[in-house]
Amino acid sequence: MAISYIRTLYAFTNDTLAKYSYATSLQATLRYGMLISLVQGLGLGFTYGLDICSCALQLWVGRFQISNGKAKGGEIITALFAVILSSLEVLLDGENIKHLKLERLRSQIGLVTQEPTLLSLSIKDNIAYGRSATSDQIEEASKTVHAHDFITSLEMGYETQVSRTSLALIEEQKIKISIAHAVLSNPSIILLDEVTSGLDFEAKKVVQEAMDILMLGRSTIIIARCLSLILLYI
Repeated sequence: MAISYIRTLYAFTNDTLAKYSYATSLQATLRYGMLISLVQGLGLGFTYGLDICSCALQLWVGRFQISNGKAKGGEIITALFAVILSSLEVLLDGENIKHLKLERLRSQIGLVTQEPTLLSLSIKDNIAYGRSATSDQIEEASKTVHAHDFITSLEMGYETQVSRTSLALIEEQKIKISIAHAVLSNPSIILLDEVTSGLDFEAKKVVQEAMDILMLGRSTIIIARCLSLILLYI
């Protein structure tokens, strides 16, 4: 009985130490993965009606993966993380992402869509949403994607509230705010989902310049039906 008590006490007192040791080992793996950034997906499937496609994905840091078809950005992200819960696997530099911290992994993926969803907050809070950032950092991200000028032209500037009743932003401006948010988040992987579809020529050109800045040094997955956009990255 005494031996049993000793074992129980030993297990209890070493529980925290074991968790700390395990977390430390994961941090090294995570840093290695994010620096090298080779992402592989094995057996990932998408379903449309009766059509099922299983595929393998390999994506190097700073490279582009272009998809021309029905898949939406949200569906790809959902499917990617669904793999984690299945018997299939997604590897980051050979390491199964089941062994990485999920919140850290999610923070490394940025999404910009054709119809970005802005919250009923100030422009500043929309850009900084999800992370702590100073006013200087927010303005720097906005300047990077050429959003600073239109924001400061508004009466309340960065404090302008975004809502249906107080401010009607055009699509180009909404997308710029979304891209500024992605720049501030500084993800390793960018997913661009039909971002310039529906914009006129001038607006498309301006947004494209902002996207080019966002994609610098980042692995980028581009989803588009517009062949002219696809040809830019082939």
